[in-house]
Amino acid sequence: MKKPKQNKTPEFVIFSEDGFFTGLANGGQPQWSMEIKNGKPFKDECKLRALQYVVGSKELLTEYIN
Repeated sequence: MKKPKQNKTPEFVIFSEDGFFTGLANGGQPQWSMEIKNGKPFKDECKLRALQYVVGSKELLTEYIN
């Protein structure tokens, strides 16, 4: 039997002038990398809104990776 095709949700990474978001550390401080391969992939845009709340007025952008 063939498996039914699953719709793939496009993944994206979040970036700013500091680089690509890699995660939170040191009590919730955002960590950044200048290399896209280190960026943490997301599927849900609500994560973008939550991170925007954490970083305040810093502009965040997304880059779709697939």
